[in-house]
Amino acid sequence: MSEVACIAALQLIDGVGNSTINKIIRTPSYDLAEGYNSFHSCYLAIKAINKNVPDLESGKLEAIYQESIEVLKNQEQLGIKTISRYDKNYPVGLSLLPSPPPLIHFKGNLNALNQKNVAVVGSRKMSLGTDHSLSKLVSECVKNGYNIVSGLALGVDTTAHKATLKNHGTTIAVMAHGLETITPSRNRSLANEIIANNGCLFSEYLIGTPPSAGNYIIRNSLQVAISRGVIIGEAHKNSGTMETAKQAFKQGKLLGCLPVTNDNISNYTAFDFLVNDHQATTLNSEESKNEFFEKIESYKISPTTKTNEQLNLF
Repeated sequence: MSEVACIAALQLIDGVGNSTINKIIRTPSYDLAEGYNSFHSCYLAIKAINKNVPDLESGKLEAIYQESIEVLKNQEQLGIKTISRYDKNYPVGLSLLPSPPPLIHFKGNLNALNQKNVAVVGSRKMSLGTDHSLSKLVSECVKNGYNIVSGLALGVDTTAHKATLKNHGTTIAVMAHGLETITPSRNRSLANEIIANNGCLFSEYLIGTPPSAGNYIIRNSLQVAISRGVIIGEAHKNSGTMETAKQAFKQGKLLGCLPVTNDNISNYTAFDFLVNDHQATTLNSEESKNEFFEKIESYKISPTTKTNEQLNLF
């Protein structure tokens, strides 16, 4: 647990983010398996490059390290497992991000994150027509051998997860907070069903971390990172869903979207932006769907040497 505890302790220090932690832990000079000594050395290195990090005496640092151990133990008691970005099972897609999460926390089947995944996202208040069309499209995705990634929110997310389970598929819920809670609470049984059916709940946040607007933006990038493509069910132009679309475009992932209809037109102001600015494929025919699936099938998420970095001794 020393490596994970060291990173978790660094995350508990005010002003220390993933980018700074990654900059330090990928340096061969630091071995994270030396418990508190590793944490102390990493803290000093971070303090040297980031003057905004608070000055902390040894007693306070020891307390932070012990807190990280307690948090991780509490997570284990809740059935939450944790791995670092140097674990052999760390999802390849996450490793390709500019600043990969140093730790990820999960319940269920972690291997699902390294399989053929498609993210399905969209409005929390979708039209009935979209609900029907999306359920059918998700069913086709499952029949084509794809796992469905979403965020367990109401609306499009819930429909995507439920349609996957109904068709005996595997689905992954990416959370924007600690896994000791489920947001929204009404989806608690759905979350349990996802885990029970070979799926996975995962987050980059320790328990005790509440959801926030910033967390959801980061969560969106993680959904895209573990997926070959992204399907937008329905969304407003200025919605959080569009952040996911922007991430898909930025990460070079395939982007598809349902068409505008008389039923969803008032709640789907993002359509023109998706098609014209982000080159999304409109999934409005069997031909367009088959072409989209063919492109996804040939898309490969390739590992980089970073996923195989070894941490050397001091």
